[in-house]
Amino acid sequence: MVKNGGNMHCSGELSDMKARYELVSVGKSDECGCPEEEWVIFMVCVTIHLEPVTGGHIFLDTGDWQDEKLVNCQNIEQLRAAAVDWVNNMPINNSL
Repeated sequence: MVKNGGNMHCSGELSDMKARYELVSVGKSDECGCPEEEWVIFMVCVTIHLEPVTGGHIFLDTGDWQDEKLVNCQNIEQLRAAAVDWVNNMPINNSL
């Protein structure tokens, strides 16, 4: 996977994800029982939460910054791919 502007696509398949990123945990939400996965993608902690009807949520946490968004998806593979795409397209400030 190429960071920022690369054209390599992530399928969202578990084997593809595990080959590129660190899978931290897989389980169900304590609050609602929906499937959740935690990943480290390009040094960003990512939690994906698949909703039964509405799609899924992606939560990003870099330690100093957090964000989340709702994603229209049909399955966990599409949600994983959307998470990778979001992290891959985050702007980077190298002027520090």
